[in-house]
Amino acid sequence: MNVLSTASSTWATRSRRKRTRGGSGRSAPAYLDPDSGGPENDYTNRGTRFMTYNLMHLGAMLKRGGGVPAFGNQRRQWDAGCWPDAANPEHR
Repeated sequence: MNVLSTASSTWATRSRRKRTRGGSGRSAPAYLDPDSGGPENDYTNRGTRFMTYNLMHLGAMLKRGGGVPAFGNQRRQWDAGCWPDAANPEHR
């Protein structure tokens, strides 16, 4: 068994456990299931709205700023020893 199949089977087991209620074996209702109360849940709707706004705002900031800055994300500098714990203090 390779690493990928082991990881995917572990994920499937964990996600199956998360979906069941208290070990009863019954699946927990999904957000849009009938009688789940999901669309009427103020806590979930507020959190979803805040998250959506924050992600859109972050995307706009990144777009205006030209994307994610390359500082600290350059392989050549890392290979040259330019990282915080580097032995050479000139690279700090």
